[in-house]
Amino acid sequence: MNRTQEPKKVLLISNKRPKDTGGRAEKIDTRQKQLEQKNWEVVVGHVPKPYLRSFVPSIYHCCRRASKEDVDVIQSMSNPMHLQVIGLLTSLLLQVPWIAEFRDPMVESPDREDGTVSMSVAKIIERITVHFADRVIWTDGIQIQEDYFTEAYPDIPSKRFSKLPFLGFEAEKFESAPTENYETTTITYAGSFYEGWIEPYELLEGFSKYIKDNEIDPDEITLQFYGDWDENYQKETEELGITNFVEIHNFVPHEEIIPVLKGSDIVIHIGGDDPQNQLNIPSKIWDYMGAKTPILAVVDPSFRVAQLIEKYSLGVVVHPKDTKAISNAFEDMVSEGVKYTSNNDFFYKFSRTQNIETLFGVLESVTENNNTR
Repeated sequence: MNRTQEPKKVLLISNKRPKDTGGRAEKIDTRQKQLEQKNWEVVVGHVPKPYLRSFVPSIYHCCRRASKEDVDVIQSMSNPMHLQVIGLLTSLLLQVPWIAEFRDPMVESPDREDGTVSMSVAKIIERITVHFADRVIWTDGIQIQEDYFTEAYPDIPSKRFSKLPFLGFEAEKFESAPTENYETTTITYAGSFYEGWIEPYELLEGFSKYIKDNEIDPDEITLQFYGDWDENYQKETEELGITNFVEIHNFVPHEEIIPVLKGSDIVIHIGGDDPQNQLNIPSKIWDYMGAKTPILAVVDPSFRVAQLIEKYSLGVVVHPKDTKAISNAFEDMVSEGVKYTSNNDFFYKFSRTQNIETLFGVLESVTENNNTR
């Protein structure tokens, strides 16, 4: 068969595989399927934990996999940030073009502070990545300024930086999924918490106030959490006297959470009020949109995600420090309901198709401009 008739191939270096649990694995799985329709095959070079011990073996594994599959381009997806180093070394060893994808900020990460060893390492790796990569890409919605790369690296041609559209949701997946049926009013949070940054304390306090002020019984309403949960959160529910209203579930595969979100009456986003998080639009928002379920966003109203929710009438935004407003929001949303606004233009704007189309264009461009075969 002629080489031009065969699928092109990209080695995606990641700490997640398509069939693993969690949001990143689901996104890789979807990317794999959608790029396949465009005659691109995604070959995953998996980097397992513990990362320090697996660093050198992962370089060998990625080089061996890329050589065996005869890939056209290397693409590394951080975080963790050392995956970019593995991408660089694999690219140099095989003389294959390299795309560095920032799934999260590296230097601009809210988890890093100036003057720390972590920040120093991040600055070094980011500078190496930006200067050696054939293309640097990131998805709109991560915590990074619009002109960050061109401002931070004025010596690098701007054409080497490509922002992908919002990740969005896979419309077909939500349309074809069943809807969970609940006997009580059901409020759902799906995702992770981060200590000292994004935690459910104010939400629980506001929910408790709503329950007590309105004399709600446990058989009327359920607040459920899918994801990580620790003993401190459990202790808080006990102290607030709402354990009979709260249900805890482990992470479940993406195809299992979709019916839950579709069947819920309200879905919860907690974004906090740390200014370092003001530009971030987490991936759960796209799932909430796809489910067409009203969102209660406990986040600083000035944050980008809050403005997105209000602009498109997707739910209600309350400041995380205002537990009375959280209580009132529960009362309003449960008693009066919040209509979800949607139209065809809206769904196209936030469908994952646009993100994949732009990524496809980047892959084609890099391989055309770096024909090493």
